[in-house]
Amino acid sequence: MASSSETMAYLAGLFDGEGCITYRQRSEHRKGKRKAYNFWNIRIEINMIDKQTIDYVHKMLGCGSTDHRPPYPHQNHGQYRWRCSHRDALKVAKAIVPYSITKRDKLQQIIDHYEKDTPEYRSGGAYRAMLKLFADNIKNENNS
Repeated sequence: MASSSETMAYLAGLFDGEGCITYRQRSEHRKGKRKAYNFWNIRIEINMIDKQTIDYVHKMLGCGSTDHRPPYPHQNHGQYRWRCSHRDALKVAKAIVPYSITKRDKLQQIIDHYEKDTPEYRSGGAYRAMLKLFADNIKNENNS
């Protein structure tokens, strides 16, 4: 990921004007299951008709994916899209939040989601905390 402050400021402005940041919890029924499961939808994306700008975003951030959506019958141009989700969204949010204005709150929500103020979360997130609990349970079983 490029780290120059000018580049990050440019990208933050681009996301403030053209980007979409999704941070919400959804509930969905999985096929063949009665119970609905909650999951987090965490995504940062930008859509525009200029392919060169989308390629630049992808190159500078070094993560995410790009694709092309053909135009609908009532449109003249298709759209190019760059997007990333989950941990990649965290990396992007941390890089551009100091320069963001209109999307700062949503970016901060993503950062707070992954870096909650507990020792387990500060040292690497929920996944490491889960692994630590799992390892502790195995140790306790072996000691009994």
